[in-house]
Amino acid sequence: MRGYLFPDPATADLAAAEGGIREILAILQRKGVVLHGARWLGGREYYRWLQRYFLSLPLPDDLRPERPVAYHFTQLQPNGVDNIFRSVEYFIDQLFCLQSAPNHWWIAAVDVPLGQLSARQERYLAAWQAAFLRIDKEAIRPLAVHDLTTGGVKLDFRIDYEALLEDRSTLSFGGKGQAWLLYLLGEWRITGLDFPGFSLPVS
Repeated sequence: MRGYLFPDPATADLAAAEGGIREILAILQRKGVVLHGARWLGGREYYRWLQRYFLSLPLPDDLRPERPVAYHFTQLQPNGVDNIFRSVEYFIDQLFCLQSAPNHWWIAAVDVPLGQLSARQERYLAAWQAAFLRIDKEAIRPLAVHDLTTGGVKLDFRIDYEALLEDRSTLSFGGKGQAWLLYLLGEWRITGLDFPGFSLPVS
């Protein structure tokens, strides 16, 4: 990045930050570096993170545009909101597909092997999915993460979705959701999940 002039991340407004992000990512891509994730931070926070953290990381000496090196925010900051939110978003996406039960790999429950649910929890998921013909997710985004004294974290998030019922009427759901997670075997696993229209106590 030597020789390039970018706005000061401490004073850049949203437009300047977004412009700086586009320029930095384009330069990196031309040099053989691709960055995934962290866009949920928003323009100014993402720009500050790029400038103050990512651009200070050491890079391989043999960078080639034809063989780009990929960096993932979730790997760079495993305890970051991006990584925690990913588990919740994947689980909810699979839940909303209504085709089969979501992948229990994201679940950590008490008294059952990792990645399995109890018969009661299985019945709850099946009944919840069977109640709808279609679900359209409008928005989901993380709000805050809280460390728990008992271990793990609690994630607050916002979710909005619309469900189509068997009689062709629709129901709209929206508001704050909460998920409880533990970091196990290199991944964040859900131990409890609650959002408007859905409540699954996993442990």
